[in-house]
Amino acid sequence: IAPEFPEPYAARGQIAFQRELYPNAIRDFEAFLKHASPEHPARAAVQAQLDLARKRCTVEGDRRVLVEEWIGQAEDAFIARDFGKAEEGYERALELDPHLGMAHYGLACVFARRFEPYREFRTFDMWDREKRRRTLDGALRHLAAAVKSGFRAVAEMAEDPDLAPLKDDPRFAQILRGERGALSPEEIAE
Repeated sequence: IAPEFPEPYAARGQIAFQRELYPNAIRDFEAFLKHASPEHPARAAVQAQLDLARKRCTVEGDRRVLVEEWIGQAEDAFIARDFGKAEEGYERALELDPHLGMAHYGLACVFARRFEPYREFRTFDMWDREKRRRTLDGALRHLAAAVKSGFRAVAEMAEDPDLAPLKDDPRFAQILRGERGALSPEEIAE
């Protein structure tokens, strides 16, 4: 990022903050403040977000670092298409922080990718139908939990190719719109 244009630091910091990756957000917000002029219009807002990120990072301490390690391992496994290992990493992160939107979102992507092969087939035996339903419901349940936990990157979610297998289900649009009366994670059958 070019120092004469500090705005990308703030944008990247905002994304990290939304993903609850506070050390990354702190680094990017500090870089913005270092390079932005004293009269930059976003300076006060970025400073406020930096203070909040520092507070959340300090309060969480070592647990947050461990959560970020599990999220990192899960994301690496997901990229490698090792969905079992990715699921394990996201689940371990949720054990430490049950309201971590990023982990719920990652699990929604894992379940959606596992559901994808079932979309192409129209005939199933009873076992496959049940597995298909549970996989779809798991993906939607975690997506709803991500939104409920404050993960609000709705435009990105709507376009995420990892969630494409869910788009035919009307519950997907309901969850993303956050409609009043939309399904909560608890209402989606397990």
